Amino acid sequence: MSFLNPVFIWFIPLVFIPLVIHLLNFRRPEQLAFSSIAFLEELQKTVVRNLKLKEWVLLAIRTLLAAFLLLALAQPFISENGVGASGQETIHLVIENGIGMDRVDENGPLLEQAKQWAISLIAKAPETQMFIVNTLSSTVISNRVVGKADAIAAVEKISQSYSNSSWQNLFASLHEDPIGKIIYLSDVHPSKLNHSLADTLGTSLTLSWIPVGKPNQLNLYVESVDLENQVLVKNKPVQIRVVIAASGIEGAINGSASLWLNDEVAGEYQLGLAAGEKQQFVFNFTPKETGFLEAKIKLVGDAYLADNERFFVLAIPDYKQIAVITDRTHSDEELIYMRALFDAANANDSELKFDIVELNALSGINAESYASFLFLGLKEFPDFLKSLTQQWINESKGLMIIPSVQSNLQNYNQFFASTGISAKYSGIKGSFSSPEVVTTAKIADAKHQIFQQVFDGKTNKSIEYEKPNVFAYYQIEKTNMGLQMPVINSVLNEPLLVETKVQQAKVIVSAIGTGSAWSNFPSNALFAPLWYRLAWYVSMSETGGLHQTELGKVFTQKVNKESKQIVITHEQMGFNEQPVTQRRGSAFFVSTLTHGMESGIITIKEDNMISQKMALYLSPDLSAFRDAKNDEIELIFSKQFKHVSVYDVNSDENQNALVDLTEHGTKLWPIVAVLAFLLLIAESAVSIWFKAETSG
Repeated sequence: MSFLNPVFIWFIPLVFIPLVIHLLNFRRPEQLAFSSIAFLEELQKTVVRNLKLKEWVLLAIRTLLAAFLLLALAQPFISENGVGASGQETIHLVIENGIGMDRVDENGPLLEQAKQWAISLIAKAPETQMFIVNTLSSTVISNRVVGKADAIAAVEKISQSYSNSSWQNLFASLHEDPIGKIIYLSDVHPSKLNHSLADTLGTSLTLSWIPVGKPNQLNLYVESVDLENQVLVKNKPVQIRVVIAASGIEGAINGSASLWLNDEVAGEYQLGLAAGEKQQFVFNFTPKETGFLEAKIKLVGDAYLADNERFFVLAIPDYKQIAVITDRTHSDEELIYMRALFDAANANDSELKFDIVELNALSGINAESYASFLFLGLKEFPDFLKSLTQQWINESKGLMIIPSVQSNLQNYNQFFASTGISAKYSGIKGSFSSPEVVTTAKIADAKHQIFQQVFDGKTNKSIEYEKPNVFAYYQIEKTNMGLQMPVINSVLNEPLLVETKVQQAKVIVSAIGTGSAWSNFPSNALFAPLWYRLAWYVSMSETGGLHQTELGKVFTQKVNKESKQIVITHEQMGFNEQPVTQRRGSAFFVSTLTHGMESGIITIKEDNMISQKMALYLSPDLSAFRDAKNDEIELIFSKQFKHVSVYDVNSDENQNALVDLTEHGTKLWPIVAVLAFLLLIAESAVSIWFKAETSG
């Protein structure tokens, strides 16, 4: 049995002072005999014996009553968990110091309130209690067990951080302590809790959560940054779509959102947002140089400044290089139309460059220099090409597949299945030797990114173009491996050109070839811009050159295996690291954990040359401040902890939190208090009985 307030135990011996005084009171009054009352002697002896007995009973009741009252004030309890060598298990004290903890309410900054509460809890713990003090916004989780004095010193050193909060590292460090207990002090922010607990594993830990502060102030934040169109080329317009949101109880009347490019303002909008409202803006600019363009959205108009800058990086390429893999001769009729397209692109200052690579010379190319691969008119896919393609898919390189009139459909289907491509050729419709039209091709979705800058997708007018006639085509069936999106359909809504996705790689599969035996498409005005845009589309990364990643995730980048020195830096934080290079197949990668970092730009240098830049941003969920009720918090944590207790430090329950701080066990002081109450009733009853008999 232990006591929350053991100081009261020292006062228990004082309750025996009246007993000692009673026992020391041996002096008796002098007795004088009167003959008139001699006949009452025997009656007097009986009454005195009864009175002395009742006095002893009353003294005992009052002594026990005082002792039980002091015992109740000492708050005894019995532990239900195992204990360590010191008689108590170690307490893992976790203080939230991430975004939002610098907010202020009537009692001051939330982080300072949390620290003061932590110090108060430590100070009231037993002298033998041991602690581990941690935060959720640090790359280093300490497992050092310390006493009360060192624990208070550790709490006092905790400072505000604007990195991503996460339980993941903390859980990893505590996973070997199955009967451990965590005391968590944080603001009431369910989005933060859901976010930071999302990737953790279940444990048998117990949790006592102490919510700190109740601020409710306006907060503007950037919910998302996206490219309106995914083409990023020097001297061509770029559109950035930005969504701004406001949380809190008030709106933003005089706020503003501005786009900064390399520390210069490139556009600005005025904000007028009600509480809980979102607003979308599109910033336009034209990049004048190639390379990495550092950018940010800066907000003005609210008192909370920690999340008012959203960083991102735009990669403006010189050009994208595409390998055209074929087993045809340059004079082949199926190649001649596409060859004209390739020559035109290579002769101009285009963002795409095409290299024609014959199948038997494929082993001699540097695949890393190509953004995508176009399989043009192959009869079959040899086994070595299947394995190469799988490697390219793993590296997120795009693919385009255009069949030949001599293609082996069974071999193509085996290739699709082995590489995870969601397509299957089921047969042929029409005849290559007949000019009879079997169907007409039409655009399936004119708003697709492929058709941007080909058609004006923003108008509601119907698109007018000459629809190609098709003489023969392979039928494309869907499979269960992935989703198909039609790009070109027949008038009967049969797919003639489909987009699918394998991992992060974009794949275009055609049902028709590019020769005149298939259709009159090669002579159509839509032919060249369509295939050029298709080649551009699959060559772009999933983000289209917009480089940004959420804080807390592992950032991985492919590097040149010949690089002698690789350095990762974060200029805003003064971070500098030489990462370990890891080999995956024939490629080499470096990675760094962004948990513990703050918003800003990560730069990777290979032999003093910049090879990559990536922007780090806080999850917008962490900026959507709102308070949660205790039952909601308990539900969030119940998936991770076997026992959850929530205490309101602003109420009378704060003393109850000490039970979970020192030991999670059975509270005995309510039972002792009830016994003291029963003794009080007994004392009153005996006193009334004693008075009644004395009066009689």
